Amino acid sequence: MADKQTELKAMLDQGLITQADYDQQMAQLNSNHLDQADVKPEATKQAAKFAVKTTCPNCGSTDFAWQPSLQKFACNYCKAQFEIETPDYLAKAAALKNDEVYNLSGKTVSVGLSKAVDKENVGIVTYQCPNCGATISFSTQDAWSSIKCEWCRGEISAENVVPNGYNPDLVVRFEVAKEQAQANVADFINRRRWLVSKKFLREFKAADIRPVYVPQMMIDVNANESIQGLGGVLLNMYTETYESDDGKSTYSVTYYDYDVYQWERHFVLGINDLTLGANEALSQQSKTSTNNVIDVVKPFDTSKAVPYQHQYLQGGYRSERRTLDVDDVTPDVQKIAIDMGYSQVQPTLNYDHGVRYDNATMEVNGIRYAAVLCPIWLYSYYEYDSKGNFKRQHYCVVNGQTGKTIGSMPINVTAQIGWSIAGAVAMFVLLFFVFPFGGVDIDIKWILGLSVAVFAAIAYFTYTAVRNTDKHNDYVRNTENEMFDLESSDVWVDRVIRSTNPSI
Repeated sequence: MADKQTELKAMLDQGLITQADYDQQMAQLNSNHLDQADVKPEATKQAAKFAVKTTCPNCGSTDFAWQPSLQKFACNYCKAQFEIETPDYLAKAAALKNDEVYNLSGKTVSVGLSKAVDKENVGIVTYQCPNCGATISFSTQDAWSSIKCEWCRGEISAENVVPNGYNPDLVVRFEVAKEQAQANVADFINRRRWLVSKKFLREFKAADIRPVYVPQMMIDVNANESIQGLGGVLLNMYTETYESDDGKSTYSVTYYDYDVYQWERHFVLGINDLTLGANEALSQQSKTSTNNVIDVVKPFDTSKAVPYQHQYLQGGYRSERRTLDVDDVTPDVQKIAIDMGYSQVQPTLNYDHGVRYDNATMEVNGIRYAAVLCPIWLYSYYEYDSKGNFKRQHYCVVNGQTGKTIGSMPINVTAQIGWSIAGAVAMFVLLFFVFPFGGVDIDIKWILGLSVAVFAAIAYFTYTAVRNTDKHNDYVRNTENEMFDLESSDVWVDRVIRSTNPSI
């Protein structure tokens, strides 16, 4: 603390800061000193073990952080704004952003994903939360001043230190400032306040929103794909009327005449910067955690990614440690690539009587993996039942680059049931009392059935509006992918007459 006081005094004497700034920062320094008084010595030792110093180029202070609104680092002492120079050994990470996938061949695994790397991520210290199991990385510049889990808000002690793991290759930097993220979450909640638990509304504090980098794998793919199926070309459609067996009524049947074609499409699929979650706990679906919303705020513009440096975690930023390797995400990559192939092929199938997909195969020509940290603003909330037992963990998330906001909150069951009953009653009154005046007579069974259906529909939609359990990232739409070298084959195989199927 004495060194900081001396540094501040020297800056004041040199005119680098004003007297007001000096007084404010001295007060903050004294406050931090009091906050740290109860911290165990082991925490400071652990932080010092991994400490790597980088200083402000203007005044030499180590107290600086990334400022989203400025898109630069800013010094908390002299207010200088600057970029950090990328060391030569990190500059090669920029090559991982190569968008050329047409000529991609072989398998490339980045240094940040290599199991053979021995060097640990320096400049940070990592703790594992004893409450929820999250592995949270802090900058050594501020790791010991406030050790609190961003996911469950539980306290973390120095005994919970774990290995840092390997440096990611790239980082997508925050562009959304904290104030904007707080406003986004508050607005998201406010638009649903009539359906949200009153306890949640009372306890919500925008100040508890925290900046977190989540680990992702960024994947480029070049693959040969082949997709086969059947397609129908309508020749004629006609309706014939028949008399019932008892002769008291008639009924109509529509018939279709169509040709059947066997179609095949062979092509090269290029996928650029597919991002998949690289932390197992955050990627798994859970009945007690709404972590699906973390995936929903994608996509991130990874073309803006820069080589990772630990200084991006200074000033209160945190990151979750990567726990998945390349082999763990390979099945997901294959499935998404096939789905993208279907999407690319669909516009080439000019069949007006339906299309059937029978088979799809893929052979990878080249694939490239890199580790990237992506920014989110996170608000977490623990929901408990009436007996005080843990029920569910909710997250509200803001994409730290685009501002896209999604969340899950405890639902106000009383309000949900009330709106559902109101809708059902309105439907019953409309059908039972209003329609008869217009000469429409509806059976009571239909009235009751439709009323129950309205009740169920409102209950479902109010639930999903608050919980967003049905939301998932659409990788096919949100990831750049392109089809090259298309080869098409459409061969006539059959003619169907008087079919009653409206599609093949």
